[in-house]
Amino acid sequence: MVCDNIKDAVQLFPRFYLLTPEQYKEMADRISTLERQLKADRKLPHTCKLRGTVKGDLLDLEVELFFKTDQPGTLVFPRL
Repeated sequence: MVCDNIKDAVQLFPRFYLLTPEQYKEMADRISTLERQLKADRKLPHTCKLRGTVKGDLLDLEVELFFKTDQPGTLVFPRL
């Protein structure tokens, strides 16, 4: 839609936001940074310890996974 006046355009789209190119780039860069943080590299287990006990026809298995991280408090997502 073409409007002669910016006020007319704003009235047509009351939930419309205008951003400067700099504001848009800043927001797009921030979104990109946050998406990269969400998709952090997943670390594979450093050590895996298995313990099992046979109880009749069943196997009771206990798994301990140990991870080596670069920084304390790093989130680890094992592939299960």
